[in-house]
Amino acid sequence: MSAFVNSQTVTARKPRRCDDCGRTVIPGERYRRSKSVDYDGWHLWQTCSQCQACVEDLWDAEVREENDDGYECYAYLPDVDWTDVALWSPLWEQRAHYYRQQWTASDGVILDYPTDPLDVTS
Repeated sequence: MSAFVNSQTVTARKPRRCDDCGRTVIPGERYRRSKSVDYDGWHLWQTCSQCQACVEDLWDAEVREENDDGYECYAYLPDVDWTDVALWSPLWEQRAHYYRQQWTASDGVILDYPTDPLDVTS
């Protein structure tokens, strides 16, 4: 059984790799760093802010997975059926499209995570 230790949003001091989309988090960019420990030792999970927002929205939409211990956990984004998710609404279609592009435009500019402008909870 794994034990969650902590999770915090930090600013990258050096390039990091997002464990969900695989893109490089550049220095100065905010990302989520989570630590846990289990019988295999310590684990560090780094998630860019766009993937973190997407994971949280999928959680709210009740898209979840089950960990090795049988507990509900966040969906691992590469395993999400994005074809199905894109059918939910135009907003989710845009999110699925950007996720598949790994949040980076062809010119290297980091794309903003698509959010609903009418959603006042963000």
